[in-house]
Amino acid sequence: MKTLLRQISLVMSLVLLFGAVSLMSSCRKKEGGEGESKAPETTESTEPIVLSSGGKAVYRIVRPSNPTNRTLESFKSVIHYFNSDLDAGMEIGDDWLMPDVDAASLKEILVGNVDRAECRELYEEVPFDGYVIKPVGNKIIIAAHNDDMLEEAVTVFRTMVKKSENGDIVLSTLTVRKDGTGTFLFGKDGATLADYRIVYASGGSDKNAKQLAAKLKSAYGVDIPVVSDTEAPTECEFVIGITNRNKAGDLGGMSGVYSKFGYRFTVNEKKIYIICGDAVISEKMAVDEFINMYVTPKLSPVFNVPSDLKLDGLGGMTSDPALIDGADTRIMSFNILSEEWDPAAVMADRDYRVAATILNYSPDVAGIQEISEKWYSRLTSLIGAEYDFVGKNIPSGQYNYTGLIYNKSKVSVVESGMTLYSVGNSPRLRLLNWGLFESKSSGKRFIVCNTHYDANHTGDHTPIRVKQATEMAEIVNGLVEKYKVPVFCCGDYNCTEESEPFGTFMKLTGFKDPKFTAAKIDNPIKTYHKLGEAVSRENNLGIDHIACSPDAEVLYYNTLCGKFWLPISDHFPIYIDVNLK
Repeated sequence: MKTLLRQISLVMSLVLLFGAVSLMSSCRKKEGGEGESKAPETTESTEPIVLSSGGKAVYRIVRPSNPTNRTLESFKSVIHYFNSDLDAGMEIGDDWLMPDVDAASLKEILVGNVDRAECRELYEEVPFDGYVIKPVGNKIIIAAHNDDMLEEAVTVFRTMVKKSENGDIVLSTLTVRKDGTGTFLFGKDGATLADYRIVYASGGSDKNAKQLAAKLKSAYGVDIPVVSDTEAPTECEFVIGITNRNKAGDLGGMSGVYSKFGYRFTVNEKKIYIICGDAVISEKMAVDEFINMYVTPKLSPVFNVPSDLKLDGLGGMTSDPALIDGADTRIMSFNILSEEWDPAAVMADRDYRVAATILNYSPDVAGIQEISEKWYSRLTSLIGAEYDFVGKNIPSGQYNYTGLIYNKSKVSVVESGMTLYSVGNSPRLRLLNWGLFESKSSGKRFIVCNTHYDANHTGDHTPIRVKQATEMAEIVNGLVEKYKVPVFCCGDYNCTEESEPFGTFMKLTGFKDPKFTAAKIDNPIKTYHKLGEAVSRENNLGIDHIACSPDAEVLYYNTLCGKFWLPISDHFPIYIDVNLK
């Protein structure tokens, strides 16, 4: 029965393989030194290897059974070249085999970290910032420790495969090896993972150290002891948190938000340091991030880190902060919950999480709702080096709780304005605040508005919200007509997409809701929740929106809804990535 299920699974995977798959992109950090890339070394073959003859495959193309998305894309590009461009009729599959099959006897092209003995052995000699393409026995192996290098290797591999005069598909070049420019901690002549142990601070818990040990064992089969820093130092150690192994200056520059939720990964001689901020959850965040970045059995059967590793970041936020491919601008909307409304909404810890979210996801402009006087002070302290405010005060001089922030290094403010609605329970909240911004890199201009309609705290305020929506539409239509640039309207509208007030604004302006129209959409869920409580994903109606003018090209919509954001506010932040026209 298990065999039958497995065969069905293999058939389904082949069907899915040829379906439409979205291309995935991300910003990729390069580590392990800088320098010019070295040209690959090649070894020509006097006897080309026949891969397919007469339209029938001699070799089959194999991928790991649990690949990354980018490894899968590399695998599919090989298939496309063979079967579409060369009409080779190649068979494909993953690396699972029946127990009685002799893997060494199979002629296979292995793409990435495939579960074969020949592949595991070759990976030991593959440069960590390079790649190797090499025949080994009945295998032709395309090996690299990360997806950047695997993509490059696959591109080179396609140039090595030719159609001969008799129509056979052959491998014309025997071996290609590319050595990178970086230096790495582990190598054939250096320490091995088995030489290491994991050290934690004696006054703290060993839970995170044991988690790292378990992940390393699961990925690489190595048992690594966990000890406290009361034991005498050894040469080869993972050091977690702040221990007696740390040196003066290890925390240099980790101030503000980074002092709470930051992490720093460094290597000093043969010690690997995983340093974290002082928030209670920061050590776990740092260890989780280290595991995510460097314990990568999907990509490589070998563990390594750059010998000059020094990487700072903010932990705990699970969504990829990189702009989606093709986008040049990010707009965010975030109700951060004034401490005045709810006794449970104490600012301690929430302030660092809000600031960490803004710094990590780095919106060009964000509409922030419920910025009290205390919030203005804390945000100025925590993100003031990067961000400034638009419309900080209403005409009476009171603080504007419906503010805009913009990234000073990315955009400049050309014009701005503010209109208080004629109806509403508070002039500090019930208004439209807008700014005309210009990109410093491209010169492109766009408008971002921020609003906050009445809520139903004292009864049904639908008629008031309809009036606010009507007034807002008149202002926004005027901005569209005057400036003729894309317009983005952030806000806590206090009503869902199906409500009369939101529908009124959308009908009067012809704007679109990227939660349903963006090219790629993640987490289109309810945005309002009780502070600290999870929200059901079954309800996708939210009250936080970023309405966009019809000329806006929105490539991505996302709601930030992981555990990190539950204790921040009673609203999740949302953002869109756009390509300005």
